[in-house]
Amino acid sequence: MAFKRNGRWFTDYYDHNQTPPKRVRHLIRGARNKFDADQAEKKEQADLLRKQLGLLSEEVPDHLFTDFGKNVYVPWADSHLKQPASAKCTAKAWADLDCLKGKHLREISKFDIDRAKLARAAEKTFNGETRRKSSVNQELITVSGLFTLAMEHKIIKENPVHGVEPFDVVKSPPRYLVGDEWERLQESLKQSPPYLLAYTTILLGTGLREMEGARMKRSDLDFVRGLIFPRDTKSRTDPRRIKGVPMSKEVRETLLAWLESPYCGKDYLFPSLLNPNRHIPKDTLYIHFRHAVERAGIPDFTIHKLRHTFGTNLAAENVPLHDIKELMGHSKIETTLIYTHSSLASKRAAVEHAIPQAKVIHAEEKFTKAG
Repeated sequence: MAFKRNGRWFTDYYDHNQTPPKRVRHLIRGARNKFDADQAEKKEQADLLRKQLGLLSEEVPDHLFTDFGKNVYVPWADSHLKQPASAKCTAKAWADLDCLKGKHLREISKFDIDRAKLARAAEKTFNGETRRKSSVNQELITVSGLFTLAMEHKIIKENPVHGVEPFDVVKSPPRYLVGDEWERLQESLKQSPPYLLAYTTILLGTGLREMEGARMKRSDLDFVRGLIFPRDTKSRTDPRRIKGVPMSKEVRETLLAWLESPYCGKDYLFPSLLNPNRHIPKDTLYIHFRHAVERAGIPDFTIHKLRHTFGTNLAAENVPLHDIKELMGHSKIETTLIYTHSSLASKRAAVEHAIPQAKVIHAEEKFTKAG
């Protein structure tokens, strides 16, 4: 009978086809409740019986990596993962790599995965930047899940991702706007296409991710309660989908002004320049924003770093971490901590309290020679 341990479901039965009977206990991937776990266990036992009676073929047909990702992994991700969109993008991107394209699952080796890892790291992102190694490491985890699913379908016996070393990544504090950079960026944005200043102001004032802002519709705005309800969030459990993100005074004024603009869409707030029935595409956003930060003379700054700035500014104002976590839609408080940094000024103020004041001897007294 299936059982639950540490939030995960496991099989627990005896295979009587072996002598002596062998106890079978292993993780049931994707089971969300006892019903799912019991159904998976019954299917497994039925397959064992059919195999014993010769009704189940030992050999399961091989699949192309591309086909398995599209026809099996993507539907599974839609049903079981909290962040299916990211998994689907990764599966598609890896299927397009030359070292994996046209290969069957059983043909793919650890060597192929290592080549794919290096190829992804060498590719440029939408905004023309070098892909971060930490992002490739996350993709490796997703691809490993794809091959694990193939193992569960009895297509392959080993996961070729196992044993592939991830990139060594030195974590550095996220980049955010400092000093007069926001004022300089605003001036530069006035020379950009009309939508970009409104779009950037909304992202900076709400912490929305770039595509959450790009996909914003008129129906996502509740001016009575002063809330924005982002659609297609990274995680299905994102609290902002239900609770919304409050509008600040500046964000509210920006939205009201933009809604009156002739450039605002009838459905999407930021429609495509070529097709008004679609939202503005990611690559267009990245190109226009890159030109704006270059004119402003702001190095190493992308659209996503507006979100870093949002989190950093809230933390600097001593907003409770739990509130920042909900406003940014994080599922774990550890993620929120990445966006909180102490300024150099606050660190200087902190070290002034390191030595008890009563015991401080001024420098001129400390080093004055006796006599």
